[in-house]
Amino acid sequence: MGIAERTARCAVAATSDAAMATVLVPMPGYAEAQLTGGVVRLRCRDVSWMWHPFTIAGAADGAAIVHVFSAGGWTRAFCGLAARQPVVELEVRGPLIAPQAFARRAAEAARGRRTLVVAAGSGLSPAAAFLRAVRAARPESRGAPHVRLVAICRTASQLEGLDAFCLPATGRLADEPAWVQRAGDTAEPWLSSEIHLTRALDAPAATHNVTEKRTRPSLCGNQNFTARSC
Repeated sequence: MGIAERTARCAVAATSDAAMATVLVPMPGYAEAQLTGGVVRLRCRDVSWMWHPFTIAGAADGAAIVHVFSAGGWTRAFCGLAARQPVVELEVRGPLIAPQAFARRAAEAARGRRTLVVAAGSGLSPAAAFLRAVRAARPESRGAPHVRLVAICRTASQLEGLDAFCLPATGRLADEPAWVQRAGDTAEPWLSSEIHLTRALDAPAATHNVTEKRTRPSLCGNQNFTARSC
């Protein structure tokens, strides 16, 4: 059976710096559990004739949620297009349903298996999909958090690819290295997280309590700050 191909008008929204665009791709007839963690291929003729695969980060109101991170020529052009208009016509192939191994791993994490999720850049999308799947499985909350997220982003705006429950609610402990975020400080008792920013120091301030650093995590040369309220 071939993968369905069609044209769809998709709602889009870009971050203020056009570092990422979120696309809502209509997927009638599919449940959220089927879409989350799956893959869809998109082509935007306003940018080029090339097809590009994207992880489905989640689903809402009958649409797949896709995050496009500005990382190359096509993605940069698409994010710029999304910053200029609220709807984009896309050609769509898919979805490819999330593999059984994805659902199995999420169920194991929900039952208490210690799990480390490390994501950077566009890898935030599969990480967000996995954590959504764990949350949907009604995870156990016994003792300390047993799922840990370590996310590395170039800019704070890329954090919009994560759900609010994934983000730390407090700053770091005073006796921790400057690049370490406090453990167990998300809204979910089963999840702890670390958020690392690698953006330039003169970039716009973040909108969440995060740790800012010049390069990769290190024990020196870093600057910690508390984000301003929106």
